Amino acid sequence: MGKSIKSQVIEAAHEILRMEGGEIQRAELRRRVAAKIGKVDTEKTTVEGIFKKLHESGIKTRKADNKEVFFSLRGRASGSVASKSVRAANKSPRRKTEEVANQEEDSSREKRHYGPFAKQLKDWGECTKASGDFGDKRGGSKWMNPDVIGVYEKGGIPTEIVTAEIKDTDNLGLLVPGFGQACAYLEFSHKVSLVVPYIRGNHIRHWCERLGIGLVYFKPEVDAPIYEMVLRAHSVKPPNENELQGLIARIPD
Repeated sequence: MGKSIKSQVIEAAHEILRMEGGEIQRAELRRRVAAKIGKVDTEKTTVEGIFKKLHESGIKTRKADNKEVFFSLRGRASGSVASKSVRAANKSPRRKTEEVANQEEDSSREKRHYGPFAKQLKDWGECTKASGDFGDKRGGSKWMNPDVIGVYEKGGIPTEIVTAEIKDTDNLGLLVPGFGQACAYLEFSHKVSLVVPYIRGNHIRHWCERLGIGLVYFKPEVDAPIYEMVLRAHSVKPPNENELQGLIARIPD
C-alpha cells in the first residue's frame, strides 16, 4: 500500500526545508511540495488541511512583517514519519561525506574573495592596510579569525581595526553562523562587515543594521567579483582595544 497524501506532504516539506537551511515562505513551500509529489493540485482541500497541521510534525510558523508565513524545521521533531527520515539522513555516512565536501567547496569559493575584498576595503577608504591572508594568526577558533583584516591609519597612527567575514552561499542555514562570526569579531574590531552574495529577504540586513555590522553584496559565480556596500559598518570601540597593536603587527604589508 502506498503512502498517504499526508505522509508524502510532510516528508516533502521536511526535505525541502533541510535543503533551504530550515526556512522558506509558505507559498514557495507549497509550490515545491506540489511539484515534488504531483498531487497537491488535485486535492487542495486535503493538502491545505495538512499544511495547517505541519507543526505536529516538527515544523513551526512565524509572521514576517505581518504578511507572510514561514515554516521552520525544529531541531527535534518527534514521532512523525518525516522526523524519523530526518534523523536517519543525519546519521548517514554518505550524507556526512557530502556535507564535508560541500563545506570544503564553500571554503574554497570564499578564499578567492580574500585578496580582492582586502583591496576593495582600501579602495573604499575603510583601511590604509588590509590583508586577506590573515589565517589563524590571531589564534583560537574560527570565531576569532576573520577572513579579511585591515587597519586604518590617521596621520601615520593606527586608529581602527577593520575585519570582515565572507560567506559565498545564499543558504540561510550557513549564513547564520557567518553572521555569528561577524558578531564575535566585534570583540576586537572597531568595524566589522559581512560579505555575502545577493540574497532574497531582509533577515541578514536587519540583523546587521541592529548591531552596526556592515553588509556587502557580490554577484556569485563570476571571476572578478564586484562588491556593493549595502550597509557601512559603524565604528565602535571594541572591549579588547588593548589588542590593537598586537593585531596590527601581524597584518602583512
